[in-house]
Amino acid sequence: MYFLQQGEIVLNLCLMSYIWSAYSFCYYLLIMEIKYFPGDIFYNNLSRSLSELAGCALAGVLLAKTNIRITSTFFFTIALIGGFLILNVGEEHMDWLPCFVLFSSFGTSAISIVAYTATL
Repeated sequence: MYFLQQGEIVLNLCLMSYIWSAYSFCYYLLIMEIKYFPGDIFYNNLSRSLSELAGCALAGVLLAKTNIRITSTFFFTIALIGGFLILNVGEEHMDWLPCFVLFSSFGTSAISIVAYTATL
């Protein structure tokens, strides 16, 4: 366990553990809660899946053009904005709730690609 004595490795290990935990929790929470959103469950899942597909594609493009830190910050910000809108505006504007979920799904699925690529 010599590697745990090096501060930079421990810091990277803690940061990647946090990133994996945060995106996994948000990703699976969105999947679990999508059945309670207004509208047809099949259309909601279809739109969420298309949003995830776009997020994964854009994550690959951004990773090719920038570095992991910029890309992960960008997608965490998108997921954060989507989550903030769900929590604070979603109940007042139920017709906009699926759009807010799309932002969150887009961000969390892109973060999964970034986190996977970062650990390779």
